[in-house]
Amino acid sequence: MKPRSYILPQRNPCCLFFLYSVLYYLNILDTVLTFIVPFALIAFMNFMIARSIYLFYSRYKLQRRTSGHSSDDKKSFGKKLPT
Repeated sequence: MKPRSYILPQRNPCCLFFLYSVLYYLNILDTVLTFIVPFALIAFMNFMIARSIYLFYSRYKLQRRTSGHSSDDKKSFGKKLPT
């Protein structure tokens, strides 16, 4: 028995078959879920980490200035202050 031959319209071999239009939208959804969302989350979390480090060190520098201790005074390190 001779196999059936289907007549299909000309199509670009780099595109999805026209009957698979649902796969086009699934492909876009897959791209968003596996690439764009994780990239955005990682970038946001890195920004928050950098911001936290910046705020920590700015508070640390402010605390060192207002405490009255000089960072150049190495002699008083580890000694009790007079009360």
